[in-house]
Amino acid sequence: MDNSAIGVATSVTGESGNWTDHGSIDLPADDRYNRIDANFFRECDTCTPYLNFGSSWEHLFQTTLTSDLLKWSGEAPIHVARNTSYPAVPQTYPSIMEGAFMWWLPNVNGRKYFYLFFSSGACCNTPKSNEGLEAPGDEYKVMVCRGETVTGPFTDKNGRNCLTDNGGSLVLGSHGDVYAPGGQGLAHDPDVDRVALYYMYSECIKWTRWPNGS
Repeated sequence: MDNSAIGVATSVTGESGNWTDHGSIDLPADDRYNRIDANFFRECDTCTPYLNFGSSWEHLFQTTLTSDLLKWSGEAPIHVARNTSYPAVPQTYPSIMEGAFMWWLPNVNGRKYFYLFFSSGACCNTPKSNEGLEAPGDEYKVMVCRGETVTGPFTDKNGRNCLTDNGGSLVLGSHGDVYAPGGQGLAHDPDVDRVALYYMYSECIKWTRWPNGS
């Protein structure tokens, strides 16, 4: 039973104590998706407000919101990305895909692209768990696909479809003391005209803790 829900709160300042809780957006439950990891995307102030969401089960979906951004529009969610591959043991279920975050660039050699970032891989073993760590490369990581419309289809840099062909290009994997990065987002700093990637990760773990010692 899916008991999760996506809610929304608003604030005119963003400061603590200045938020108004508007409750659930009333997106109905469905056995295809988990209603978490909401990502709002709108290309312009008057453009359609999209909502990317989902985790596990059949992974990432997209729908739209009402013009006030407080409720689900009633438009049936569409499937935008899925991964059915299996990491190495001990995980006995397909790779997790979640944490959708959409970014767009209006002019890449004269073409417009929408980038769908997401987290994918085995989740969520740690050195303290009985299962141990996943094989290198099978753990959580930040991936991306892109399309020429906000609704896709999305493909990776090798042309694999990210809904039907387990597509996804690696953006950031484990490195140094960072194990299994994910839950990512992007932010633009206008002062230096640079895009920053922010993310979370598991406990700091030396690579030597991995099974192959690499």
